[in-house]
Amino acid sequence: MAVFILIILVFAIANGIVKSFSLKNFFDKSAWDGKSPFVSTLETSPPSIFVFQKDPKRLAVFKLDENAYLVTVQKEGLQKTGDIFEKENGEQVARVLSLNFGTDIENFVLFSSKVTAEKQSFDNLFKTFASFVTPFKIIGGAYGSGIENTNITRIDLLKLWWQLKGVSAEKLELVDLSPFKEEIIARNNKKVLGVEEESIRLKISKYLENRYLDQEKANVEIVNGSKVPGALQLAADFASSAGFSVIEAEETSQISEKTQIVAKDRNSYNASYLASIFDCDIVSEQNGQGADITVVIGRDFASNYFE
Repeated sequence: MAVFILIILVFAIANGIVKSFSLKNFFDKSAWDGKSPFVSTLETSPPSIFVFQKDPKRLAVFKLDENAYLVTVQKEGLQKTGDIFEKENGEQVARVLSLNFGTDIENFVLFSSKVTAEKQSFDNLFKTFASFVTPFKIIGGAYGSGIENTNITRIDLLKLWWQLKGVSAEKLELVDLSPFKEEIIARNNKKVLGVEEESIRLKISKYLENRYLDQEKANVEIVNGSKVPGALQLAADFASSAGFSVIEAEETSQISEKTQIVAKDRNSYNASYLASIFDCDIVSEQNGQGADITVVIGRDFASNYFE
């Protein structure tokens, strides 16, 4: 993969596609390890979530109900899914969906023109992206003419293209999540239909299996040092949906400003994957409670989702 990218870069520079380029900056910006599932929100109509699973190779788009209410943990309390996609920026949309579905979603794509959340539309997008000219467009900065905004880096787009180039569009699954709703009570005591969080999390988590995890060392303990009660359950949901076994989840009186991973083997893939989910550092230490890894939740994690 690295050799291929280097060849593309040399070709692009030699042919004037890229006038000036910093190889170091290009490779420093990767946020995806290429092994774990790749997840992104898509501003389609209705809104959707894209998931690529490397092993087994699976592509899925989860179509949301734009009229179903989501918890925002802001002064509005509850908002319709469609309104959140329309009013908020991509990063905030990803945070709200992560909060409601208990799944770490960090990437977002906003399209410059309306894209319907239908199989044919996604097939067309997939075929365009899987084209052999796409890497040249990505490196040259031209790819994205149909994208208004995204936080996916060029190196990660190339990684995704490399893994998708041999996959047929027929493998793309369109999963409708609109039936999964439940009655909830808004602040004005009005009953509305919100997303059925547990059912949706179970549905999505089936596509988040990461076979590169060492399952014999996947026991995780969660310690909440943020003083925000909801952060403990959200962190446990993040870990379990990623394939870890949460054997203990507890509050602590000791306040932690920064989230950190405490691992017996700080160089293990399991530890680095969890660190990428919680966007934190890893420290090496023997853990108690029989856990291979302990996630200490800090105020930084809680403020990201609950403030």
